[in-house]
Amino acid sequence: MKDIKLVLQEIDKHKERLKYVVDKIKSWHELNTEVLNDPEKVETIDAFLFRFSKMQDTMGEKLFPLILEILGEESRNKPFIDILNRLEQLEILPSANK
Repeated sequence: MKDIKLVLQEIDKHKERLKYVVDKIKSWHELNTEVLNDPEKVETIDAFLFRFSKMQDTMGEKLFPLILEILGEESRNKPFIDILNRLEQLEILPSANK
C-alpha cells in the first residue's frame, strides 16, 4: 500500500506551485488578448494548466483509489466515475459530479 503521506505531499507540492502561479496571474488584473501575445504570460498560463492537470491526475490516480483501499474497498480496474460515486456514498466527497 502506498503511503498516503507521500501522496498528500505530492498534492501539496502542486497546490503550492499553483498558488504561486495564480498569484502571478491575479497581478495582471485582467486577462485579455494582449496577455496571449506576451510569451512570458503565456508561459505562466501554461504552468498553471500543467500544475492543475498534475494535481488532478495525482488525486484521481493515487489519492482517491488509496482512500478506498485504506477503507478496505476494491478500487483496481474500476472506472473513475465509480470511484467518485463510491467516495460520494461514503460522504468523503460532497458530489461526484462536481
